[in-house]
Amino acid sequence: MAQDRALLGGPLSGAISADKARAFFAACANPEKPDDYRMTWCGRFSVPFGMLLLEATAKGLGQPAPMGVPVAYGSSVGTPELPVKGLGMGATAPANLFHFVSYPGVAFAPGKP
Repeated sequence: MAQDRALLGGPLSGAISADKARAFFAACANPEKPDDYRMTWCGRFSVPFGMLLLEATAKGLGQPAPMGVPVAYGSSVGTPELPVKGLGMGATAPANLFHFVSYPGVAFAPGKP
């Protein structure tokens, strides 16, 4: 969770740049072997792609780089197992400190001139 928060306060925060997109990707995956996770973020490809797209679009429109603003952070730790056994479904994964999902939230807003 500390690593997630570091990403929120680091590469995903402030003015978007190619360097920040690269830093985010390198934190999540080995750039030399992209299939090797360093952190298991589902957005290891889509987040940097989106950041680069936003930066390029703003630049093409003559606007300053958009700003990343962390707005929320949560996790599935402490969330109870879903009650689906009675529906004939298998048990959902247990949420504990060894197995959980993080829910980071970042808003990308227009940059300041």
